[in-house]
Amino acid sequence: MKYSVVHEPTGRIIRSNFSVENNINDIPEQLNLREVMIEGDYDSTVHYYDDGKIKDRPDCPAWIDKNKIEADGSDSIILSGVPDAAKVTIIGDRVAVMASDSHMEGDDIEITCDTAGIYRINILCWPEKDKILKFTVT
Repeated sequence: MKYSVVHEPTGRIIRSNFSVENNINDIPEQLNLREVMIEGDYDSTVHYYDDGKIKDRPDCPAWIDKNKIEADGSDSIILSGVPDAAKVTIIGDRVAVMASDSHMEGDDIEITCDTAGIYRINILCWPEKDKILKFTVT
């Protein structure tokens, strides 16, 4: 089956729709989007368009060195492997603790906390898949 795949110049898929005809729609130039006809339906969370092909988005290589710390403000978790220019947000039980619009690849992020709870680290990156890591503060 043919699908219309609309993507950004970076390859990020905006939408993928079944197409009865092989018609490419007119997309306003100011949107800076591209459309191609391709076999198969693709999920933008795990695929992207590059060099005329649909490719799998690679896994985000980020990791934390442990998943539990003490709520003493000095025990810490090290977040490593965050891709260049990724957006990192740490969210606690009730509040966003930290947000970063961009990150320099190779820099580790040290996380400390003095409030007990379960925390989630959201890492939004491209073309890598977004990743969620969790840790507990006791």
